[in-house]
Amino acid sequence: MAVLVVLARAAGATVTREELVSACWQGRIVSDDAISRTIAKVRALARNAAPTPFTLETLPKVGYRLIEAQTVTGVTTVDPEDGPEPPGRSEDETARPPERRLLSMRLKWRSAALVALTAVAIPLVWGVLSAGSKAASTEASSAWDGDSLRAWQVADALFTLDEQRLRLYLQQGWNPNWLLDSEGNTPLHTLMLVCERNPTHDQAGVVKVARFLVAAGSDPSIKNKWGDTPLIIAKTPKYCGPDHPVVAYLQAL
Repeated sequence: MAVLVVLARAAGATVTREELVSACWQGRIVSDDAISRTIAKVRALARNAAPTPFTLETLPKVGYRLIEAQTVTGVTTVDPEDGPEPPGRSEDETARPPERRLLSMRLKWRSAALVALTAVAIPLVWGVLSAGSKAASTEASSAWDGDSLRAWQVADALFTLDEQRLRLYLQQGWNPNWLLDSEGNTPLHTLMLVCERNPTHDQAGVVKVARFLVAAGSDPSIKNKWGDTPLIIAKTPKYCGPDHPVVAYLQAL
């Protein structure tokens, strides 16, 4: 799902394998075979939906591109290792023991149910991600309507260091000290999770967003349910670590 999200957010642009590893595996060493297996799973989702919601193109030695079905005009290139596995040898159903026939029937019903669920889920996922990638500013400008703004929308803007969306939320009346979860974490607390989720993140971008939040009214001394301030979370090695520039900024406050 993480790979599908990254490819869909690219809105038709090419995503390299290195970008996928950085976004979905947090920069860890990942084999080409593991990436290919994941890409094959994404292609399987598209094949199991009717009508096919998207096509996943492979650009050899470059990366991958997700294209909406109605915009596909060419022939999709498929890596050999990404293709479907060769079919196994067929077996006469009547020659199987009763327990194996029952198991086979259960597996077929489960497969049919999975295909049916995928047919509904994939268009919904694609529609949501396409709308978010193509019209983020429109979504942000109209998101705040009483309680219509959701915590996940703010968290997504924080994790992507999207200051423009945060600014639009603020213009619509968003409270930058809004508690985003049951543990009492504010946006400034949550911003520090960027370091954990993506070790190769833009450090200067984290500081920039932190400055924006503080200027907008975020309280850097506020504590969550566990008594942690944003600074305490930031300098924890699991998150940003003591040498991160955002720690120096928060300490200066």
